[in-house]
Amino acid sequence: MIVAGIVVEYNPYHNGHLYQIQKIKEKLNPDYIIVAMGNNFSQRGEVCILDKYDKTELALELGVDMVLEIPTALTISSAENFAKAGVTLLENTHVVTHLCFGVENDNLEKITSIAKTLSKETMQYKKLLKDELAKGVSFPVARSNAINEIYKNDNEAKDILNKPNNILAVEYVKQLIKLNSKMKPYIIKRNGPGFYDTDVKDNISSATNIRNLLKNKKDASNYIPSEVEKVLKRKYKNKVVTIDDFSDIFIYKMQTSNKDDLKNIYEVKEGIENSLYESSKKNITITSIIDDVKSKRFTYTGISRIICNIILDITKESYKHTLETMPKYIRVLGFKNQAEELLSTIVKNGKKHKVTVINNVNKYLKDKKSNKEICTELEKEIQYNNIYQIKAMHDINSDYTKNMIVK
Repeated sequence: MIVAGIVVEYNPYHNGHLYQIQKIKEKLNPDYIIVAMGNNFSQRGEVCILDKYDKTELALELGVDMVLEIPTALTISSAENFAKAGVTLLENTHVVTHLCFGVENDNLEKITSIAKTLSKETMQYKKLLKDELAKGVSFPVARSNAINEIYKNDNEAKDILNKPNNILAVEYVKQLIKLNSKMKPYIIKRNGPGFYDTDVKDNISSATNIRNLLKNKKDASNYIPSEVEKVLKRKYKNKVVTIDDFSDIFIYKMQTSNKDDLKNIYEVKEGIENSLYESSKKNITITSIIDDVKSKRFTYTGISRIICNIILDITKESYKHTLETMPKYIRVLGFKNQAEELLSTIVKNGKKHKVTVINNVNKYLKDKKSNKEICTELEKEIQYNNIYQIKAMHDINSDYTKNMIVK
């Protein structure tokens, strides 16, 4: 049996994602496709245009057989930890044979070489990284510069860490190495603009450009499947939830939290909380606060993630708990009827490898035999989902009321 696994955000699901699914089916011909999906928030510290239930339903309609949820704290995280969470989830199903991902540079040998360098953390790499960080640049820039120096005579390798999907690809392969996984990396060359580009190619555009079009109430129908467009119109009335919708919550948190509380928030370091506090007294939107605070050391994306962590109260301690607990359970958000046998196999594998498969949160939380650590994580997910739903004006407590989606 061939089972393809993909780590995704689907913010929103667009024609590029559809192209990827079609290419995987065409070239790999898998029996099933499983995705490990970020939920209501994104790796870049943004809120998602569609909630996790709508994203799940659309994914199942548009070619995916099963959707697993990446915990929120690990979704709003570095590329390394986002990749680690997604790959670990797929690994723990013990059914995924191929880890599929899109790349700008389809040279798996070079991607694997860089992944090995990063996973081994050689003395040369550590020294170069330390020297770069001493210059006051952000970690992603420092790492890229260090790799560029190691591969200074190899132009293709140097180019790899300068493109966002390649960066994630390296992290995926690195996690496969660290897990000693039997999953085989399977790359799909991207057809269209890069992750952050605003250009378009034929009917394919980056998710960034699509979000910008939707936020500005412009037509994005050429770049998203009609099924996605219908949900945006019917349920969301074409209103796009943005991080600025959470500005009042964030500013309230900044003005009522003491400095020690803020220091305990995950990713808060080097006095960034002081800059955020001062900026929150003179700015009324999150985007204006980020623009005010960003620097060579703190990137726009890095600050966005910190702000999401403050809004959701993701502390260093709670993040660590999530990281430690995540491998112990798999939450299934939805699956296709034809994949029922696959789900049964994952449940059997879970019992064998002590991984709990959860398809009904309410039922699991009420069961007195349930694992307390997992219950703590599920209760946090309910809180995170409710905060999102308050601003999206959708289903509060939907984690209680909605069952796993079956198509």
